[in-house]
Amino acid sequence: MSIDKPKEVGPSSAFLKATIFFIFSIWFLALTGSGRAEDRGRIIEFSFGWDVRSQSLGSDYQHQYSPPFEPGPAVSSAFHKLQFQTVRAKGKPIFLGIFPTEKLGIEISYFHLSSPWEGQSSDYEVSLQYISRPPPWYEPVEVTVNWKSSWPPPHGYLDLKILNLNPAIRLSLNHRWEVGLSAGLSSFFLKGELGPLAFTRFWLGGHSVLFSEEYKLLARFIPNHRRGWNAGLSFSGRLLKGLSLFFYGRYFRSAEIPLQLEAVGYDENYQPPGVEPLARMIPYLALRPVVFRPSLLSLSLGLKLSLL
Repeated sequence: MSIDKPKEVGPSSAFLKATIFFIFSIWFLALTGSGRAEDRGRIIEFSFGWDVRSQSLGSDYQHQYSPPFEPGPAVSSAFHKLQFQTVRAKGKPIFLGIFPTEKLGIEISYFHLSSPWEGQSSDYEVSLQYISRPPPWYEPVEVTVNWKSSWPPPHGYLDLKILNLNPAIRLSLNHRWEVGLSAGLSSFFLKGELGPLAFTRFWLGGHSVLFSEEYKLLARFIPNHRRGWNAGLSFSGRLLKGLSLFFYGRYFRSAEIPLQLEAVGYDENYQPPGVEPLARMIPYLALRPVVFRPSLLSLSLGLKLSLL
């Protein structure tokens, strides 16, 4: 007889339960009137800011496939590797705070980061083995072709959006300065583009002369999302009634996010659309996912507007 092991609770599940518990507790205090911020008269806060620290997110991709050959069987391979990371990426955070009590509340925030890629590419290497029947005897001859050529550096962009739901605590240091602490669940959304990816096709012409044509393709990352967590600390100083300057430090972390690559067309940075339809290339490409793991520290400076 087998004994079922107790089901383990992952970090995200534990974080979710803790977040729900704290949010319920905050609203329970609000409904019972305990600690209501009547003396302050403001329970809704809207903040927006700009990152003062650049972020660096990146990955790599080895593009590998078997180039097509016409009009017969052949053994072929091709590959090149792209390494890429974001360029001087700075995020833009927006916060909405709801504080039904003087010290406890709920913070909903949105963080957006979009940046082009920079990086480097390995050489593009191609290998082809096929049977040729050259004149005048047209006897079968095995031919091997190998070549290596430089490849342009990667380009494209990465777009990251993070939505956060946090219980929040804030404490007044004096009549002007305030410190806040919040932590909770995050949802990470990623998408982007990457190019150029190589594609080469081979065919035999008259007298068994080998011809080839090379294409540079653009691919997109099919959007995907994962759940993670965040934690942050803020300091704010009152400038005017209802208006404050704040400094925010927040750490975000997510599980690995795989983004499947999908060819979308020719890379017009290097060549105009070719005569070969993209639909004929796709079965040979065998594009694989690229894995990202967003882990970043955001340092933001901005303004906070208090209402009600």
